[in-house]
Amino acid sequence: MNAGLKQRTHRLIVLPLASAFVACAGQKDDSSYHPRIDRPAHSAGSTSPRFCIDAGHYNSHTADGLYKPFANLLRADGYRVSATNAHFDRGIPSECDVLVVVNATGGKTYKLFGLNIPTKSRERRPEPAFTQHESDSLVAWIHRGGSLLLIADHYPFGSAARTLARSLGIDMSGGFTEARNVDHDTPRDGSRLVYSRANGLLKDHPVTTGRSQSERVTRVVTFTGQSLRSSDGIPFLLLGDSAVDYVGTPPELHATSANGRSQGLALVIGRGRVVVLAEAGMLTAQVDDKGSKFGMQLPGNDNQQLALNIAHWLSRLASTER
Repeated sequence: MNAGLKQRTHRLIVLPLASAFVACAGQKDDSSYHPRIDRPAHSAGSTSPRFCIDAGHYNSHTADGLYKPFANLLRADGYRVSATNAHFDRGIPSECDVLVVVNATGGKTYKLFGLNIPTKSRERRPEPAFTQHESDSLVAWIHRGGSLLLIADHYPFGSAARTLARSLGIDMSGGFTEARNVDHDTPRDGSRLVYSRANGLLKDHPVTTGRSQSERVTRVVTFTGQSLRSSDGIPFLLLGDSAVDYVGTPPELHATSANGRSQGLALVIGRGRVVVLAEAGMLTAQVDDKGSKFGMQLPGNDNQQLALNIAHWLSRLASTER
């Protein structure tokens, strides 16, 4: 490791951890985000597929919290959405067509006046969020035709989801990922990763091509996160040669290349479908305590369309069957 990389690593030890603390303490869903869809995938009042958003594994993002904008987007597209507190070793609730798991952890976070309290429970957050029995049960459900959207962000979320990820054949870095992905005049902000047709890192798959030209995704922005690798999955958000993973147990992190890994994968497992994302902010709309916004409500990206395309593919909307 040269001197420049040592300096870079030291900065990452400080900044991502501070950002993660602020994310838990100072971020909330953006109440000004009101999704409008001209032609919803399903008509109002229909028996459309139901998305069940997990709330039973100490999730930091839930349907009535930081993933409320995502839930509202699905409802605007005609889907039914509900929360589930189920433990998967007892099976997946029969009403769930698509299961959504976002930032599950191994322990509860307690807050006082919006600030995280460093309790022993919080120290358990990197521990496995799912037992092996739960993971096996969920994979069996997918084989029978279930659909899963699994999202695990930077530390501690990647570490907590590793048991389930490995059961799906996916390696999660579990750390923090930065890259100087750029297109056109994008500033070189390593914590905002750009995937576009212009820089070649946004790859073709039904979740990026959509059902028609109007649904074609051309630019996606993510916000740090971690990285993924799978021998069977199709990467549609591909990390390039500038990508670096900072891995380990904070504050002891070390840098390793993330070139060739990804932040978005799609898999077909048996009769089922899976999408795995390595960053949660891309599919929601959030605002921090300073009023700064980030997520799919930001102008200049197609994150909202990516969210819809993922929902369409996982729910097997007819024209995404390819």
